[in-house]
Amino acid sequence: HYPCLDKNLWAFQNTTLKIGDCFHSPWDVTDVARALLYYENGIFTAYNEDFDFGQYLNYPPWDFKPRLAPCIMEEAANVLAPDGRWLKAQEAYDRLCPDNPAELPDGKEQHRALSDAVCEGWILLRLIEKYPDINERYMEYLENHL
Repeated sequence: HYPCLDKNLWAFQNTTLKIGDCFHSPWDVTDVARALLYYENGIFTAYNEDFDFGQYLNYPPWDFKPRLAPCIMEEAANVLAPDGRWLKAQEAYDRLCPDNPAELPDGKEQHRALSDAVCEGWILLRLIEKYPDINERYMEYLENHL
C-alpha cells in the first residue's frame, strides 16, 4: 500500500509526522496521485523545487511533472544571501516576514504541507513586493506559459 515508506525518510526524522499517520490516513495514495493529475497542466513553484519535485513528486506513486516557475529558494538566496548559500525557508520567512503574516504558531514553520505552503507563499509575496526584478521574472514566466 505504501512501498516507499521508510522510517528514515526526512519527513519522519524532521517533523512530527510518523509512519503510522500515513497508514491511518483517510487518503489513499493512489487517489491522491490521481487527483494530482488534474493539476499537471498548472504552473507551480516551491521553496526548493529540486527537493519537492526532484526527489518526490516527479516519481511514483505521484509522477507529477507540472511546469515550474522560478524556485522561491533560489530567488531568496540571490537577494538575501549574496554569499551564495541556500537559506532554509524559516530563515527567509524570518527575514522577509518579521510581522508573521502567515500567523504561524510562534512564527515557526510546522513542516506540514499546508503550513509550509502558506509560509512559502508569503516568502514569494514579499520577494515580489520588495524586488521588482523578481516580480518581473515571475510575470514574464507566467505570460510565456499561460
